[in-house]
Amino acid sequence: MKSFDIVFAGEMRFAGGAGRRLAEEIDQAARAGMQVAIYPMRTSRFRRSTPWNEKILDVVTSHRLHVLAPDEPATTQSLVLRQPGLIPETIRMQSLINAHRVHVVANQSQDNPVSPYQAEDVDQLLQRATGVAPIWHPIDTTIRSEVESLTTLEGRVFDYNWLDYSIRQVPPHDSAVDWLGMTVLGFRSELGDLASAPAARQESSVRLWVAPPDTTTQPDWETVILGALQNGTDVVLPSSAADRIHWDGLTFDDGNLAKVLQEYGKPDGAFEKSKEVATLRDSFYRTALARRLGVSAKPATSADGTDVSRDELARRPVVMFMTSNGAGMGHLTRELGIARAIADRAEPVFVSLSQGVPVVSQFGFSYEYVPFRSALRNPPGEWNDYCDERISRAIETHQPEVVVFDGVWPYGGLVRAIRRAGVRSVWVRRGMWKPHITPEQLEKAHPFDLVIEPGDYAAEKDRGATTKVDGAVKVAPITVISKDEILGRDEARAELELPAHGRLALVTLGAGNINDIADVQRTFVSEIEGLGPEWKAVTTSAPISEKQGRDTGFSVSVFPLARYANAFDFAVSATGYNSFHEWITAGLPTIWVPNQHTITDDQAARGEFAGESGLGLALQDPTELAIRESVLAMSSSHVRSSMSERADGIVVRNGSHTAADAIVGLLRRYR
Repeated sequence: MKSFDIVFAGEMRFAGGAGRRLAEEIDQAARAGMQVAIYPMRTSRFRRSTPWNEKILDVVTSHRLHVLAPDEPATTQSLVLRQPGLIPETIRMQSLINAHRVHVVANQSQDNPVSPYQAEDVDQLLQRATGVAPIWHPIDTTIRSEVESLTTLEGRVFDYNWLDYSIRQVPPHDSAVDWLGMTVLGFRSELGDLASAPAARQESSVRLWVAPPDTTTQPDWETVILGALQNGTDVVLPSSAADRIHWDGLTFDDGNLAKVLQEYGKPDGAFEKSKEVATLRDSFYRTALARRLGVSAKPATSADGTDVSRDELARRPVVMFMTSNGAGMGHLTRELGIARAIADRAEPVFVSLSQGVPVVSQFGFSYEYVPFRSALRNPPGEWNDYCDERISRAIETHQPEVVVFDGVWPYGGLVRAIRRAGVRSVWVRRGMWKPHITPEQLEKAHPFDLVIEPGDYAAEKDRGATTKVDGAVKVAPITVISKDEILGRDEARAELELPAHGRLALVTLGAGNINDIADVQRTFVSEIEGLGPEWKAVTTSAPISEKQGRDTGFSVSVFPLARYANAFDFAVSATGYNSFHEWITAGLPTIWVPNQHTITDDQAARGEFAGESGLGLALQDPTELAIRESVLAMSSSHVRSSMSERADGIVVRNGSHTAADAIVGLLRRYR
């Protein structure tokens, strides 16, 4: 089931103002980095052949927004419905949306002649269909008085009107003066002291509106302020409004209008202030939309933490990241690291066989889940046809300029889809293959324009097939976050709701999908907590775990877990690519327990390297005695400090940046 920040549901065939306003709201939500879906409702208002509103269609197409099919379920933070008179006709469709909040934009009076309705009846229908008590948003004072008079809606009428951000109205004033190079609009009672002021020093290029003290008591005060901003007029508000209005960029008079305007009118002062207001003017509606819907919008973020808005991304090439299934999160996490590093230059979208793919939405990236053949129980040939169809459809939808695949075996269906589309392609191919794995897979490299090999700190132990071929672009180890993004000890423990004091050991032995970790985990937990009352074990539940026991009172399930590494004194970890490089990058002392049941990944070699290099203790055979001895050794602060120092000596730059540069270079060669 797909998950979104906002689902806009309603009749998409409205022309005129209704359609235009909906198009603008959809556009602003997408520009703010929200994951948006459209749920078109068919009503009796139109013939079935009537096309969508052209503006709505343009917005949906330009942002590549997902359009839900009539019987397609979805999960969303907020479901937004317009035209309450038409809601009863489409109530069955709304029951398919699992929404945390439901918002009704009351843009018609209850007694409107075209589609009259009873707000109480519509409210009850929605509650039964969605299981959520809707929040009502009147668009003007008249409709507000209607819904606020209903006791059944008490406490669920939003505290200000749903603003029409396209109003662009001139704010009310009865006086205008040129003062210090500015045109100041307002009322005689407010501007009287300025009337005798010196004439403007230069031609007026900045307009300000000085609001009267009772501005915020007016029914539509937000609309007036927004209208002023939209027509290019800056706003000065009374200081009494500061407690209620929290929009960055507004100016308050602090009880002395002349002084405020003097500061504003200083050389370059108005210019600098107007830049702030321009930012407000551009972002106000998006901010208000998120606030009124209770949506925690997360714009796409690059690796340096910079927000990347969707309108910027829409102008950039699309890079489609595809990952194989995998027993863990390695393939997906590596590609997420590269996606973050490339997000300031391209728009990443994910198509993954991993059930853990929803984690990419935490970073503002859209995704599709394609079930692997084991999930569908299809034979290889039949599944590859299915894979071909799904990847071809994804390429047609997202129009990527390059497809980046991370996996050991490029599937036949994937290769066929790439060839047919004629799109450039990259294979991210991890090393450290087990020595007995034959190199036939490496011949699959020829359809790809570029092969990138993520580095491995244990590369000196690599005896696998990838060491016998050339041609790959080798980069440093790839991690989803860099060392400077890891939280401090106190902050990490607070976010995970773990004890602020005492010793904590993390036990994270993998998803447990291909090996039984329960007994080993229980033994580690028992030995750790047997060290004394100051020691506690913390277990994990991976995003794709099918079976994960909890043997302690402390358990966490977060992604990426590496961000919280400093919360722990040491770790007990599997030796997969992610864990190995994340814990070494973080300098976290670790007891390494290689998963011997992986098909390709040579975790035993990584564990051997870690043990020999002083980067931890390696338990190739985790017997009870070996577990007890390793835990006892890790209780020594001297042992832990030595391991952390060793790790600090080998950590290099996150390879995701170099990988992203290589992909961008490929794009530039063929654009």
